[in-house]
Amino acid sequence: MVELLKTVNQAEQEGQQLVAEAHKEAQRMLIEAEAKKQELNDGVKKQIQEIEKKCMETVKVETESHISALKQENERLIQEIQGKAAKNMDAAVKFIIGKIRG
Repeated sequence: MVELLKTVNQAEQEGQQLVAEAHKEAQRMLIEAEAKKQELNDGVKKQIQEIEKKCMETVKVETESHISALKQENERLIQEIQGKAAKNMDAAVKFIIGKIRG
């Protein structure tokens, strides 16, 4: 009977030790998983930042291109308006001179 109790006690202690070791191993695995998760999150954040940077560069280039095209169109319109204004002034002067002479 004493031997049986010793065997049961020893088995219980070994079981508790196995549970403790399993718990430590599970904690270690959890820590490793958390570290891997953080590493992946950091990698994703870096990729997002790189994508954002490329998008901003693309937007900047496209915006500058549109601004340049708008400036050229504005310059063309200004020249056209100035040309028409000069013609209208010439016509108005000729009209006034004609009225004065006539």
